[in-house]
Amino acid sequence: ELSERLRKPVIIHCVKAWEELIGVKRETRPTQPWIIHGYHGKPELTERLIREGFLFSVGDQINVASMQLIPLDALFCETDEDEMSIRDVYQQAARSLNMDPEQFSLRIAKNVRKIFPTLEAPRAWHPDQEEESE
Repeated sequence: ELSERLRKPVIIHCVKAWEELIGVKRETRPTQPWIIHGYHGKPELTERLIREGFLFSVGDQINVASMQLIPLDALFCETDEDEMSIRDVYQQAARSLNMDPEQFSLRIAKNVRKIFPTLEAPRAWHPDQEEESE
């Protein structure tokens, strides 16, 4: 309800409650995006979640077979508390899709701008660039 009222996406951490989650989404019929945080599920589950309209955010644990099923416009990358840098997550995800990392990062930035218009999307980078120190 809060997501709908504020017109903001929901980011969901789901562990072994996929049927319940799908049921709630069907019951509530949200207009705002529902994004699965830290997704690394099996292809069968991925296909089902795609049919149900979920979006996916991936981190250091990537299921390559599932990644290849997820539409690019339904994909985000994250680090959460992982030791892997966001740069490495992007490279790993791009590699799993046989994509150029820079093109992949541009696509993800477009997704961020669409779903989170008030946030600054991560800038595109080239894998050979030095990371900026903050």
